[in-house]
Amino acid sequence: MALYKFDYYNFYYYDIQAVMWEIWLQYLKDMIEVFKNLHNCYDSDVSPKLTFNNMSVTRGNSLKLMNQSFHYDLRKYSFPARVVNIWNSLPSVIVPASSLDKFKNRLRFLG
Repeated sequence: MALYKFDYYNFYYYDIQAVMWEIWLQYLKDMIEVFKNLHNCYDSDVSPKLTFNNMSVTRGNSLKLMNQSFHYDLRKYSFPARVVNIWNSLPSVIVPASSLDKFKNRLRFLG
């Protein structure tokens, strides 16, 4: 019986690792999309509107995004609402990259 329980927990551990890896990959993809959006790689008419927070001096990176409040779940879990906190928590070394390739390389060293 002990071997069966060990195998069960071992399987459960790897299942959790797979889920965490998928979440991490989604974060990376989202940050790359935010970088493209902020550097005008997309048409401004169809891209989501992300505004900078110019209200005060902020710690961390200098390109912090403005947090918006949403009342409906439809907007709460959309792309602009989902990525703001993650983008604002990135270190100041990663955010001011001059090209997309440099940004991707710096993101890889983050995790």
